[in-house]
Amino acid sequence: MIDLLCIQCGKPRELGSRMCNECHKEKKRQEQKERYNKYGRYAYGKGKCIKCGKEITLWKKEQKFCKACVAISRITSDYGLAEDNYVNAGGDHYCFLHRRIAEYVLNRKLTYNELVHHLDENPGNNIMKNLIILSRKNHGKLHSYLRAEWNTLLNEYNIADSLEERNKFKTLVSLAWIETNKIKVIKLWEISKEEVFFEIKDTLSDNNSLVKEVKQKVLNKCIICGKDCENKYCSQTCNHIAQRRVERPSKEVLMQNIKDYPLTSIGKKYGVSDNAIRRWIKAYNI
Repeated sequence: MIDLLCIQCGKPRELGSRMCNECHKEKKRQEQKERYNKYGRYAYGKGKCIKCGKEITLWKKEQKFCKACVAISRITSDYGLAEDNYVNAGGDHYCFLHRRIAEYVLNRKLTYNELVHHLDENPGNNIMKNLIILSRKNHGKLHSYLRAEWNTLLNEYNIADSLEERNKFKTLVSLAWIETNKIKVIKLWEISKEEVFFEIKDTLSDNNSLVKEVKQKVLNKCIICGKDCENKYCSQTCNHIAQRRVERPSKEVLMQNIKDYPLTSIGKKYGVSDNAIRRWIKAYNI
């Protein structure tokens, strides 16, 4: 019988491995330390994006693209969009152009459940009269209806084979389905005039300029302090204030209560515990 010995320490090893478990783990630790000292945590070195030539950190051994090029390739491959149909949303993040236009017109950000639909199903046609906003559920129903009934409708109404005529007919069919089923939608052309859209469209040549305009335009009022912000609250402080179950008294009122009553009595007065009163005291620096 052949003795299986580790090539490092000479201890018995398992079949199929040249080293014992302890030496194998130590070797892996040394390799990870060397890689960390050279490239940083979880990185496999430096390289160049084969599409744009930008120097990137390799987070995978076979990584070939930077984050921006990966986002572009996903959009173009999944939806067949040209590169001018999406805009930079900050850093390596990209956003569809029709969603940016809708946010600009509505003067707010779209929610996760709101989708922008092209009536003629042409993602490159972003004029106002071609864009509506509806829920994800209804958006799926509309596309299912068009896929199932499209050939039947074409034969029934004798639509010409030209792409322009079919797109016009698809727009009419989509609007008829929406009216028949009483689907709640937002029609962008009813909110903003067409002339305003063309002014916006002229600025789309520079993707970054559009993003800046949208960020300046899409602003809300903070519910707590009233400052301009993109979300409900302008800061984490206002968010914490909104989550309070009990309205806190002012500093002067709390100081007077501390002089007159014990903490347990003050807590019962405001419907909180004595520890909550202690936190109020610490927050007010009393």
